[in-house]
Amino acid sequence: IGGEGNSIVLTSENTDKVLIVDTKMMASAKTMKKYIDTIGDNPEIIIVNTHDHMDHIQGNRYYPDSTLITDDFTDEEWKKSTGQKYTPDVRLKPLEEYRLAIGNEVVIIKNMGQAHTFNDLIVYLTNRKILITGDIIFLNTHPVIIEAGGSDPDKWIDVLTSLLKSYPGSMVIPGHGDISDESALTAVKDYFEDIRGAVGDKKKISYLL
Repeated sequence: IGGEGNSIVLTSENTDKVLIVDTKMMASAKTMKKYIDTIGDNPEIIIVNTHDHMDHIQGNRYYPDSTLITDDFTDEEWKKSTGQKYTPDVRLKPLEEYRLAIGNEVVIIKNMGQAHTFNDLIVYLTNRKILITGDIIFLNTHPVIIEAGGSDPDKWIDVLTSLLKSYPGSMVIPGHGDISDESALTAVKDYFEDIRGAVGDKKKISYLL
């Protein structure tokens, strides 16, 4: 589902469970909600927010009874960062994994640690070999670097290296950009490494992107 970045919706075979990865913002969030309302008879809804930026979380408000999975926010941090009253149900610490079943699909959710933000979650659909990266991947567009928001290009490179080793041969759904394969991970990794090499001083990289 495109529009203001990419999100995915996965339903169980009998439509009793729905997984949403990032709920979008504004008009796209409303469009997604209309689609979700056509699925099954009052299914259990599980939301994963890959990080706390508005284009990934604003639609959360439409699912007050859902289970919300995020990184390791306290209630106070979550409310301050997002302005939302609904707080996370499952909070993953850096490098912590959480598994759940959506029908026959086994879903791995992992906090990859600091990259685009202080904590970035990925979602991996094991049977389908689909990796949803959130904004760890901006494909064919400049990655958004927000130093005050936790962006760290060096750690970002480390996360991309880890993803390449852990999920080879995957379809990759980036936070922004076209659906791709593992070459998207390599492309973003090479992008950061090339700029770091050209600059010479890695401390300056965040000011140039």
